[in-house]
Amino acid sequence: MAKTLKRVPDLEAILLAELRKTPHCEGASSVSLYRLADGRVETNWTVAGFNAGTSGRASCEAALVELERRLHQLYELEPLK
Repeated sequence: MAKTLKRVPDLEAILLAELRKTPHCEGASSVSLYRLADGRVETNWTVAGFNAGTSGRASCEAALVELERRLHQLYELEPLK
């Protein structure tokens, strides 16, 4: 299955929206991505950091690990121009 290409800000917005749907993470305020350049891995991005905002950091971090795993199957970052 081909992955959908996304720009960094768009994928960050998707991750944040999905994170905020998770119980105890509704107050998360940001997610940032890091572009991976290593062609030996199956994805070209990873979560670099996040701000839990008014939510619990530990619960959001655990949720983000699962979200990242799921979204790696669907999305890839657009190539740099």
